[in-house]
Amino acid sequence: MYRALTHLANPEESLPIILSRELTSSLIDYYDAVIEALVVIANDASQLRHLKPDAIRVIDLLVNDGYSDHRLQKVRVALTGVVTPNVGACLSVAQYLPDWFQMHALFGLTE
Repeated sequence: MYRALTHLANPEESLPIILSRELTSSLIDYYDAVIEALVVIANDASQLRHLKPDAIRVIDLLVNDGYSDHRLQKVRVALTGVVTPNVGACLSVAQYLPDWFQMHALFGLTE
């Protein structure tokens, strides 16, 4: 249902259902569902705020286990507002960003 609509009426109730149904899918599809769930958590500033520490922990565990996926870094930055170089192989992207972008990301500046 989520893939067809790309909208969750109640994300806190929907995410566990989606992830539990994806268990019957291939490992790649389940991994993509986890990434999508992390994005939903990162984009929801109100209802899912309490899940952000868990989402960050999941990303850190995946990176520490050797997952090299640029989406993990992007979602981690969306969750924390911090560009963290040298946290893992896929997180070294920050070294290529201009200094002003790093400062904006570090301090949560919008201009």
